[in-house]
Amino acid sequence: MDTTFVADPTRLVIVALLGLALLLFLIIKLKLHSLISILIAAAFIGFGSGMPLDMILKAYSTGISNTLGSIALIVGLGSMFGGLLAATGAAEVLANTLIGKFGEKRAVFAIGITSLLVGIPVFYDAAFIILLPLVFQVAKQTGKSVLAFTIPMIAGIGLSQMIAPTPGPILISGQLGANLGIMTLIAIIVVIPSWIVSGYFLGKVVGNKIFVPVPETFLSSEKDSNIKSVSFSTVLLIIMSPILLILLNTGSAMIQSDSDGIAAIKEICKFIGQPFVALTIANILAIYFLGIRRGFKAEQIEKMMTKALNPVAVIILVTAGGGVLRYMLEYSGTGTLIGDFVSGLNMPMIVVAFVIAVALRISVGSAIVSMTMTAGILAAMPQTATLSPTYLALVGLVIANGASSFSIVNDSGFWMFKEYLNLDIKSTFKSWTVFTGVSALVTFFILLFISFFVS
Repeated sequence: MDTTFVADPTRLVIVALLGLALLLFLIIKLKLHSLISILIAAAFIGFGSGMPLDMILKAYSTGISNTLGSIALIVGLGSMFGGLLAATGAAEVLANTLIGKFGEKRAVFAIGITSLLVGIPVFYDAAFIILLPLVFQVAKQTGKSVLAFTIPMIAGIGLSQMIAPTPGPILISGQLGANLGIMTLIAIIVVIPSWIVSGYFLGKVVGNKIFVPVPETFLSSEKDSNIKSVSFSTVLLIIMSPILLILLNTGSAMIQSDSDGIAAIKEICKFIGQPFVALTIANILAIYFLGIRRGFKAEQIEKMMTKALNPVAVIILVTAGGGVLRYMLEYSGTGTLIGDFVSGLNMPMIVVAFVIAVALRISVGSAIVSMTMTAGILAAMPQTATLSPTYLALVGLVIANGASSFSIVNDSGFWMFKEYLNLDIKSTFKSWTVFTGVSALVTFFILLFISFFVS
């Protein structure tokens, strides 16, 4: 069946704009769940554009099946992996060791490195909660504002969300058809200069301007003695294992050889470098070295991993809803129409991706919804299929970055930051919102600079 629906361009534009407005209205004003809102908006676009009923149903089934098939298992495995690192105290081992090696004067660099590493396998909210007591302890010892250390911490966690196996880049690479290994390589390069500006220097500026004391509730927190039973090197290798395996796949694919032995090695690397295989191996390593070897019972490990799956359902279903919206835009012809309009503006796709992602982020609030919608819109554009693998990877990273920018009151992260640090609204805007905006812009300009050297 031909899945490209030909309709009046003016009608498509009006319906698409009304559909997106309806989506924002349902989420922001009526507080309807993102999944239901996306499905309703997708149906509105389908029926409003005049699509046949069977094509609308096909957009739903294709969007759900294709999207779930690419990310459901990976998000679940990643969640369990992060849950084990948090529940066994491995993340705290990493943080405490780095703080001890760097010393009090350079503690901010230890916090940055720790947050970058912990943020890769652990969900943002969980990583924030795990590392916050460490930040409070350092702030107490130095007498400085908590913000001087919290900004570098959230910068590390936020930037690490561009590195697989976090859900964002995996979701985006699946929708755009971007090479995950290339995305990971570029992300690793980009996060360092971006953290220096948005984490280290901005943390200094904000910390000097706004003094926030350590909350009384955290002044007497105790550490679990079991944490010391696992070594720093073990934790570091386990955290890095899925990243190294994914990069191994990308690196081996670049080897040119007719040798049967090399071909066999490349096939093995390709297999173990698949995100779900890499995460399965990482989980097995974590189960043994962080759990069984340290004396945890099988029942305890199973409970840790099951508990870690609690937030997965929402992420997966909202992402699937975004897949429906993507195919509805594509089948209705709206994606082609948007693509033609963008071509007329003569704007680079990397700029288009950032503008759309930021606009949706500010409007909707949810980073995962913004990523899904932006990736869906761009995937429906014909130009996307013509981009080189490296440029497409840059576009994917820009989406992940833009969708996490400019956090305001419609984002749960805004309120989590405010409440944990006991800030007022004004101080939260001056610290949290300013940080998320500066970090996004710095990262975008670095990616834009790299794009000048990519065809």
